Amino acid sequence: MKKESKSVFVCLAIIFTFSFAACSEPKAYTETNITSVEKTGDTAELRPELPDSDFEGHIFKIIHYKISDWPIGGFNRDIYAEQEIGESINDAVYRRNLTVEEKYNINIEIENTEYSTIKSVIQKAVSANDDVYDLSYVRLYEVPSLITGGYLTDLNKLGYVDFSNPWWDQNSVDDLSINNKLYLAATDINIMDKDATYCVLFNKDLAADYNLPNLYETVDNKEWTVDKMLELSAGVTTDIDGDGKQTKEDLYGIMGRHDATGALFRGAGCLFADKNDDDIPYITFKSEYNFTVVEKIFDLIYDEGYLNLHTDGVTEAEFFDMFAEAKGLFCYFTIMSVSALRSVDLNFGILPIPKYNVEQPLYYNLVSVHWAGLMSVPASSGDLERTGIIAEALSAESKYTLQPAYMEINLKGKSIRDEESEDMLNLIFSNRIYDTGDIFNFADFSYQFLCISGTKSRDIASFYAKYEQKIQAELDKTVEAIMQLD
Repeated sequence: MKKESKSVFVCLAIIFTFSFAACSEPKAYTETNITSVEKTGDTAELRPELPDSDFEGHIFKIIHYKISDWPIGGFNRDIYAEQEIGESINDAVYRRNLTVEEKYNINIEIENTEYSTIKSVIQKAVSANDDVYDLSYVRLYEVPSLITGGYLTDLNKLGYVDFSNPWWDQNSVDDLSINNKLYLAATDINIMDKDATYCVLFNKDLAADYNLPNLYETVDNKEWTVDKMLELSAGVTTDIDGDGKQTKEDLYGIMGRHDATGALFRGAGCLFADKNDDDIPYITFKSEYNFTVVEKIFDLIYDEGYLNLHTDGVTEAEFFDMFAEAKGLFCYFTIMSVSALRSVDLNFGILPIPKYNVEQPLYYNLVSVHWAGLMSVPASSGDLERTGIIAEALSAESKYTLQPAYMEINLKGKSIRDEESEDMLNLIFSNRIYDTGDIFNFADFSYQFLCISGTKSRDIASFYAKYEQKIQAELDKTVEAIMQLD
């Protein structure tokens, strides 16, 4: 996170060690890093300055992860389309690809590879110096060893790519560089990373039944906080079937999964790892402010009215069905669930992740490492100038084709039930964050932090102490490996 441009505030008193210190007020940043998703309504079309190259029928091949065993959102729909079929996103992808293919005389192909094997496929290609793949998309949870092992290219080496252009998410560029090297970036080529952004859905009919205030106004008034969520959900949870137990047959005030713990933590402006002025990561978890935030998160996830998917005996599909069947007032989801709910007869709205307190200046929304993959380039990609030209062209064209289809038609036109939710989506996409400490998962702490919600423990200091030295050692090893890369 570069200090001059990062749109997430952190504690000013954090130092470069793990020593526990009192933390001052979090630093506020202005809302300057707005993703191009929010800018799809611009009247003037900015276009990149690219040469009129002829790549003589080159097969521009993209390898992308898939998650076959997940009930929703496991397959990309933003890279390739065989033909127009009358479906907005498919047809936008087809038209985008055709435009770039005809302009540069290339043929775009995709290889969908299971998330559990894609890493080894890329490693094998790079080790053999096989330039079969021009771009790659690996789930963020699997990508760290590809970076440290030298299997990905520093994106700064790509010719003609300009990360200041609005079809790149500047937050991803600022957050994910290490030692001024960048191996991952979010671009308008994709919608899967937008789908993987955390949010809160609420049942509008239940909100009316319990006389809740206008929740959109609560957000606009900067009052949508963890405490407010607990206050509004109090008294909603009900043992509907009368069996004396809270099961999937009952009503809940708040529904979530382990992932909600991480979303709430970053929603408070907290990070596991920040970066110094030399663009080198350092651990920031151990601070008075962060520990106070975690205590507040415990208040929510340990509340009797909270259903935890991972500990309360429901499957992923049952969890989704419960909300669709009006068994939850609030529910932590990713944006992909909004699209999945478009066929359900449910009156729902969408909200950002709640703030820690009203003093927090902005709402922050984490991109899930378990769902998202960002653009990368295998180290064996043979022509980086060509790759850069095509990546920039696809990204720019996507801003005016795919992204409007995604927002205006798929989300705003089909899925969202009210105009206010459109504003909420723009707000959510304007403040997405990427936590280096989350992506690299040093000493498995980021994952174990999610799982703490199943333990009912509140002793975060002792919990963290078990990982402290291992986290620092793995971070040091990661930084050293990246600094040695070309």
